[in-house]
Formats: sequence, C-alpha cells, structure tokens
Amino acid sequence: MKPVSPGEILEFALKARRLVVEVTHKSGTGHIGGSLSILPFLTCLYAEYRGIIQVVLSKAHASIGMYAVLDVIDEVEGRVGSTRRLDTYGKSSGSGFHGHISKKADDSIALSAGSLGHGLPFAIGLGVCNYLRKDNRLVVVIVGDGEIQEGTTWESLLLLQKFNKSAKMLIVVDNNSSQLSYTGFQARWLEMLAEDIGIEKRRIAGHDIEGIQVALADAMASSSASLLLLDSIKGYGIPSMHNQEKWHAGKPADSREYEDIMDEIELFGKGETEE
Repeated sequence: MKPVSPGEILEFALKARRLVVEVTHKSGTGHIGGSLSILPFLTCLYAEYRGIIQVVLSKAHASIGMYAVLDVIDEVEGRVGSTRRLDTYGKSSGSGFHGHISKKADDSIALSAGSLGHGLPFAIGLGVCNYLRKDNRLVVVIVGDGEIQEGTTWESLLLLQKFNKSAKMLIVVDNNSSQLSYTGFQARWLEMLAEDIGIEKRRIAGHDIEGIQVALADAMASSSASLLLLDSIKGYGIPSMHNQEKWHAGKPADSREYEDIMDEIELFGKGETEE
C-alpha cells in the first residue's frame, strides 16, 4: 500500500478532531474525551491499512472518533457521497450511527458493540478462525483501560496463551488512565500478564505517530498476537479538555464555548505540524 507520512497523518487527525467536536456540538451527544485519545491511532490504522484489517472497537462508545476518521479517509480517497457517517449521527431516525460502533460504518468493522468486555473474546475467536481459513488479515481490537476490569478480559488473555501463535492480532489498550468516575491503573496489570504468558508487547505514547506506524507495520508482518499499550491523553488535541473527566461524555455548553474549542484545535494542530 502507498506509504503515508507522519505529516499527512497529523493533517488527517486534525480534520477528524474538528469533526468530532462539530458533530458533538450539533447533535448534543457523543463521547469526546475517549474518542480523541484513540484518534491518532485510528488515523494511522485507516490511512495505511484499510481493506486488510478487521477492527473490533471494544470501547464502542468512542464510535464518533472512528466515524470521523473514516469520513476523513473517505474524502482523501475520493469516496465522499451520501453515506457519510456523521451526516446523520445521533438522529433518532434514518441513522445507523449512534453512540456505539456499528458494523454498517465500514466493511473492516467486525463487530457492532456496546457493553464493555465483549470485544477481546470475540477478536480472539476471529483471529483463530482466520488462521484456520488461511485469512491473513490483521485483527485489531481496541479496549479501554477501564474496560480491563471486566473479567472477560483476563479470561480471554489466559485463553490466548494457547492460541498465541494461531491468531494474527493486535490488542490495543487506550491507556488514558481515566474513567467516567475515577482514575484507573489496570494497564500495568495487563502488561504483566502479557509478559507471563509470552505475548509480545510494546508501550508507547498514544500520540506518537511514528511509533504507532512502526507498531502497526510489525503487527502486519507477524503471524501471532501482540499487545500495544498506548499511554494516551483523554481529550487529546484540545488542551482545556486534557484529562478532564467532565469531557468523558461532555459537549460544548454553547456557541461561545464551541468556538473557543475550535480555536484551541487549530492552535494545537499548528503546533503539532510545526514540530
């Protein structure tokens, strides 16, 4: 596939960030904080590997982040038409794109999800099925660090030690150390378990574009499971939102706050591209 430069990724991510806030403001709904923390990873993933991946967004409430990235990539690839996901986001009728991820959004999405804890066991089963079918697509499952508290996470990983070499998959933890009600530190426990059962692991900054690109390239080249912990920032790209719990599912209070946030996005994006 055509390589995409880190600079291009940053431009795509900036456009997607604008969309997340714009649509949340217009619709009055959406999980901004956790969508923005995983947005750099999603942008890297879809800018380079769309068509050869199967994605399970287990932290399904971050759907608006994925829809925004898909809309931006569609525009870049000249696919813009009547099926833009965010045109109807949050509307009571005529939309399949609400607060949790829908398979209708893209052929790469393997699971419509909602309740936390179901994505990882599903993804492991999918990875093993692909192995048996000789399907070389990479299964990418994205979980939140708070979601790690679900017992299914630990049970699935213990099962994975048996199928580690038979599942071409990447387990991505959006480790923004934040939940709706309190800070969590479950990612370190998961990292220790991965070490114990022999799963290859990597830990990087969640907004490190080049680091994410390397991790994805390695996962694509591998035939076994690996773990990628992204130390991310909730609300990343909007400094006033960084690690602020109120933005877990918050929205701009009025037009003035919306304009201020959009100005922040532009200033932050300019700083990123000039680094």
